[in-house]
Amino acid sequence: MSKASLDTLIEVSPGETRAARMDQDGLLHELLLDRVGQASLVGGIYAGRIVRIEKGMDAAFVDIGLGEPALMNKAKGLAEGKNLIVQVSRDGRDGKGPAVTRNLSLLDRYLAYTPGRKGLNWARAVGKGRDRARLEDLVGELLDGREGYSVRGPAVVAEGKNLIATIERLEQRWEDMQEQFRADKSPRCLEAPISLIDRLLRDADAEARFAIDDRVQFMRIEKMVAQDMPDLAEGLLFHKGPEQIFDVAGVEEQIDEAVSRTVSLRGGGSMSFDHTEAMTVIDVNMGAGTKQGDDAIFQVNRRAAETVARQIILRNIAGLIVVDFISMRDKARAKKLVEILRARFRDDARHTDVLGLTAGGLIEITRQREGITLAQQLTEVRPEEVRVHPVAQACAILRLAIRMKGAGKPTAVASGPVMEALNGPLSAGMEEATRRLGQPIILEEGQDSTPPVVEMR
Repeated sequence: MSKASLDTLIEVSPGETRAARMDQDGLLHELLLDRVGQASLVGGIYAGRIVRIEKGMDAAFVDIGLGEPALMNKAKGLAEGKNLIVQVSRDGRDGKGPAVTRNLSLLDRYLAYTPGRKGLNWARAVGKGRDRARLEDLVGELLDGREGYSVRGPAVVAEGKNLIATIERLEQRWEDMQEQFRADKSPRCLEAPISLIDRLLRDADAEARFAIDDRVQFMRIEKMVAQDMPDLAEGLLFHKGPEQIFDVAGVEEQIDEAVSRTVSLRGGGSMSFDHTEAMTVIDVNMGAGTKQGDDAIFQVNRRAAETVARQIILRNIAGLIVVDFISMRDKARAKKLVEILRARFRDDARHTDVLGLTAGGLIEITRQREGITLAQQLTEVRPEEVRVHPVAQACAILRLAIRMKGAGKPTAVASGPVMEALNGPLSAGMEEATRRLGQPIILEEGQDSTPPVVEMR
C-alpha cells in the first residue's frame, strides 16, 4: 500500500493526540501518539557543548541541556568544551540519551535547507517528465546563487509564490538560530521539534486527506494550510459527528488487535507474534475448517505475507524478525512470498531488508530500530498477564471525559497507578480537561476496565 493512498484520522484530547493512517479498505497501517510530557525530540535543534570524546568510537557526548548527554558520531577534529549547533536524529531509549548530528536539515513542505551543503538535491518523489522540467526552471531561478537546498515531493504542485515564501521562512529560521547561538552558547533548545499534527501535514503527499475531531486545532490547521500549504486545502475535513472519529472508522478494534499475540486472517488462518530479546518470531497457522492442499496453503500464506508487513510496521517491530509460513512443497511459491514482502515494505519509512529464505524454510527480515513498539506504548507486561499501561488508560479517561454531556459531575473510576499518572505526568492534560468541562474530573479509586468507566453523576 502506497503512502499516497493512506488517509489520516486525527483525534485530539487533553492527554494525547492520536493519528491513525488508514487505507481505502479501512485497514489501520500506522498509529502515531503524541502524549503530554512525552513528545519526541527528533528534529529539534540545540546549542550543544562537547563534554567527552570517545576516539575509539569516533564519537562525542554532547550536553544539549536535557540532563543525559547526547551521542554524536563522526567527531573527528572536535575537542571537549567546543560549542556547536546540533539536531536530534533519534530519541533516547533504554536509559540512553538521544542521538544528534551536526548535519542540520531544516524542513518545510516544499523545500529542505541544509546549511553548509553544496548544490541542489531532488527527492525521488519529484519524479521525471513535465513536472520536473517546470520545477527545474522555476527552482533554478529562485535559488540562483543559493546552495544547500533539497526539493521535496510536494513541490510538484507548488506555485512560485509558495516556493519564495518557503525559502524566506527557512533562511529566517536559520538566521534566528544563529543569532540565538551567537548571543548565548550555553546548552539549550534553539528550535523545538514541531507537533505531530504539523509534521504529518508537512510530510504528506499532495493528494493526502486529513480528518480531525478538534475544532480549535482544525481552525488553526485550516489557516496554516491556506497560507503555507494550499495543495492540502481540499483534503481537510472536520469531524463533528456524535461518535468519536476512531469509533466511526473501527480504529479501536484494530488497535486492540495490534497489541494482541494472535491476529486472524481474512478468509481463514491466523498468525501469532512472540518476542524475545534476540528476535521476533511470527508463526502462520491454518484455520480450523480451512481447505487443505498446496493451493489452499499458498492462499493462506499469501494473505499472511500481506498482513505481516502491515502488522510489523503498525506494531513498530524492529531488529531480527523470523516468519514461519505454512510449509509448501513448491519452493517457487515460497520465493513468491519473499517478493510479496519486499513489495509491501517498499514504502516503509524505516530501512527494512527481507533477507530471503533460510535453509530451514523460514523467511528472515531485519528492520531498523526507532522508538519503542506500539505494545510498549499501550500495555505493560506483568507475570501471567498483559494490562493496559497506566498512562494509556489515563489518556483514555481524559479522551472520554471531555465528551461527557448532561448534568452532574464528570467521574472516572481509576486504579492507583492510573490516578498517579493523571496527577503526575498527565497533570497538564487534567488541567486542560478541567478547563474544557468547566469543572474538575472526580477520580474514584477502583478497578481499571477497557474502556474506562467515565460518566456524569
